[in-house]
Amino acid sequence: MKQKILKLIKILNKFTIDDILSMDDFEEQKVSEILSELENSGIINKISKEEYIYFPNGKAEPQNSNRLHNLNIEKRKDLTDIKTLFSKDEEQEVYENASPNAKRRIVKYYTILKIASQFDNRCIDAFLKQFSKEHPEYKISPSTFYRIRLKYAQYGIRGLIPNYAPGAQSAVPKEMYDEFKNLYLKPNAPSVKECVKQLANAYDKMSVPTPQCFRRLLNKEFTPELVAQMREKSYWLPDLNFSQEEKLMIDEISNKSYENFIDGAKEYLNYLAKFRRTQDIQVKINAVRLHIIPFFKNYKFSEITQDVVFSFQNKKISEEYSRKYLIIYSKELEIIIKKYSDKNKFNLKFSTPQKYKEHKILTKNEINKITEKYSQQLWILCLGITPMELYNLDFSDISFEEQTVLIRSSKYTIYNHHHKENLDRILYIPDILFNKIPKHQKGQVFLKVNVPNYDTLINTYVYLSIKHGVPLNIICKNIGYTCFDDFLNRFDFALSHNFINKINIFDGI
Repeated sequence: MKQKILKLIKILNKFTIDDILSMDDFEEQKVSEILSELENSGIINKISKEEYIYFPNGKAEPQNSNRLHNLNIEKRKDLTDIKTLFSKDEEQEVYENASPNAKRRIVKYYTILKIASQFDNRCIDAFLKQFSKEHPEYKISPSTFYRIRLKYAQYGIRGLIPNYAPGAQSAVPKEMYDEFKNLYLKPNAPSVKECVKQLANAYDKMSVPTPQCFRRLLNKEFTPELVAQMREKSYWLPDLNFSQEEKLMIDEISNKSYENFIDGAKEYLNYLAKFRRTQDIQVKINAVRLHIIPFFKNYKFSEITQDVVFSFQNKKISEEYSRKYLIIYSKELEIIIKKYSDKNKFNLKFSTPQKYKEHKILTKNEINKITEKYSQQLWILCLGITPMELYNLDFSDISFEEQTVLIRSSKYTIYNHHHKENLDRILYIPDILFNKIPKHQKGQVFLKVNVPNYDTLINTYVYLSIKHGVPLNIICKNIGYTCFDDFLNRFDFALSHNFINKINIFDGI
């Protein structure tokens, strides 16, 4: 216990009994006895009614503050080089996973603490004054310094992160955070600030935390790479081909100009009300009333940009509506915007068959390079899983007896191909990967996942599977697609265009 307390006071330099008691489950009486012993030995000295000071050399004389004039941070590259700043690997990892603002705070406070450790506590105030004068970017008050030093002694480098408190309840309720992720973690979604605004409309505005609170939770749960992947654009938008009957119907609509979208939508509903309520007309009415108006009701036509259109379409995808209904909603939206706004101001795309990703497939040499070593790329190439599924993978999901792995379905998928029936799936692990997986491990397989060439890897997986005769429905299931049409649309480039023509089910009869 004495050694533990001694270690703490060496870090703190200036401290009270309460400071010591707050760091561990110490008995106050024993702490007092140990402090008295250290005081009698000249290791610490009581400088006020409650405060003590530590003397590194066991002398009650402070080190000469003249040492301060030798201080020059510009000559100490080790203190400004991030790669060598931290003394422990786990400290470096905490820094790398922190937000940009937190990183700046960590570097500032850690640098000051590291330099200040060479000075006696009675020199600290003078050191801080001179150091702040010479390096304004590192300016810090004595009270802040002692507070930061205490937090570092308690929690390590995590204590330097703003508002860090282990076990403390987040300002964001779990239910609200889940809704935020539904808004933010999808293709073409609004910014964090805009998503928080949407939450404020659904909740009491006073109860919704700041955008920074949501960012902190995101940084704790996801890597920046995963967030970026989840927010990528969809592969394609549906190709909207209006039938001849639909075109004639649209031509009948008289062009009117409105400022607000809701007025144009109501005018269009009045137009649809003139027709007999067939199933087709009712579908159009429901699309406008139940889907389009709730999303666009607060928009002016002039505020509807391409990103807004993308956001609406991807919202419907995330809500698991099929391609058929997405086409219907997109068609009705296009009609309203083009008929009831000044269409000359708009150059919006409501569909495009053009895919955002290239259909690249790895070469034989590239495949050989990946299979030579154990990597995240090898996992995806062998199993066809997404980076998010790889990130969620735990060693407990791997059966080394069966040579299989359980891939758990995730609510937050990178690519919007999931449907309600999406289930967990068990995949066989090929030898080329299985023999490289570390045995007797616990926890996540990968703490960070960064696979920038994911599309090329999944393209190659599908191509090789087809080449080796794996049935398309099995490939579709293995990579997590539950809609076969979506699978075919995504990977049509990998399909042989003549394989259907060669099928003759009556051969040999």
